Amino acid sequence: MTGKTTSGVSVDADSALSLSAVWRAVDVISSTMAQLPIEIIRETANGGQKIAKNHPLYYIISESPNDSASRYDFMQALVANAVMTGNGYAYIERPMRIAAPTALHNIDPVRVTQYIDQEGKVIYRVDGFKDVAARDMIHIKGLTWNGISGVDLIRHHAENFGLALANRSYGANFYNNGAHLSGILKHPTKLTKEAHDRLRASWRQSYGGSSNTGNTAILEEGMSFEKVGLDPVTAQFLETRRKTIADISRIFGVPQFLLEDLDRATFNNIEQLTLLFVRHTILPWCER
Repeated sequence: MTGKTTSGVSVDADSALSLSAVWRAVDVISSTMAQLPIEIIRETANGGQKIAKNHPLYYIISESPNDSASRYDFMQALVANAVMTGNGYAYIERPMRIAAPTALHNIDPVRVTQYIDQEGKVIYRVDGFKDVAARDMIHIKGLTWNGISGVDLIRHHAENFGLALANRSYGANFYNNGAHLSGILKHPTKLTKEAHDRLRASWRQSYGGSSNTGNTAILEEGMSFEKVGLDPVTAQFLETRRKTIADISRIFGVPQFLLEDLDRATFNNIEQLTLLFVRHTILPWCER
């Protein structure tokens, strides 16, 4: 949890993922990475290469890392955690310290704390489990300042996500309160409290809420309706929404058309943006 942002909204991984653009960005990167084949290659006597299907680790790496997850699920979880929190962890299970691995298990980054021991080695303290040496932990990092741990993307961009969440909440409340009829009812005479309450309840029942949007108001007894306030377009509601999608696109390095935002997409620039996505987003994650 990051606490309250300037927009007044608390942001954490779950709330950020509830934004459709964030969900799509994380899914695009992690699912793209999970689709890539992972093979063990053996060099032949004549200098060539062949897939080493008889290698003892081939099945674990290429097919099923453990009894609960396929290779695709394992890799998607590993990369998704790394994208969102800066760190993706997987524990390497071995029957003995020097034995070959028998399984790989994803670990929630929230459970992991890193520290340096007296010998200068990185140790991973897993909550509710044990301390794990670096040789027994797969650690995929996002952007890193120290080469040891990745930067928490949610914490560093909490204000951007908070603005998007607040903007979404504003839109929902706007339509819930009635999108087209919003203003002041004027009556030529003074109303009693009872008459005032009945008029308000009747008006809300007939014209409040998105289901009543566009209804025609019928005014009696010399009443008039004066519209006040700004609609979402005038108040830059939609413009703010576009800005937050563009911000999320930049943060994750995913082109906006892959976030299903096709406002400025053309056949020509989609091809170029796809190549840039592969070169500047997917290939760096492959290297990691």
